[in-house]
Amino acid sequence: MFYAYGRDKGLKLTRLEVWKKITAKTGRVKIELTQQPDIRVESLYLWSMYCAIKKGCEAVTWESIGAYQRLTRVQLKPWESMLMIDIEAERRKPGKEVDDG
Repeated sequence: MFYAYGRDKGLKLTRLEVWKKITAKTGRVKIELTQQPDIRVESLYLWSMYCAIKKGCEAVTWESIGAYQRLTRVQLKPWESMLMIDIEAERRKPGKEVDDG
């Protein structure tokens, strides 16, 4: 599903946003929209931080997490930082489509 958050060249919208617009206009649901991961409400803040960090770098690393914490003055707990590293590792596994666009 990481692919959905990327952008095709020349577009300002993410693929996910484009798919949702197409669904609204045509009534046809792209299969990727039905395969979104369930994220508990309590965890959404971490996903938002991960996406914010991801916007500013090629890969989410310990250094990029540290820079985010310094710039935003948000202090993450060790398990929160580790979770972001784990998400990035999962995202970059061989065979997964990685799009940093």
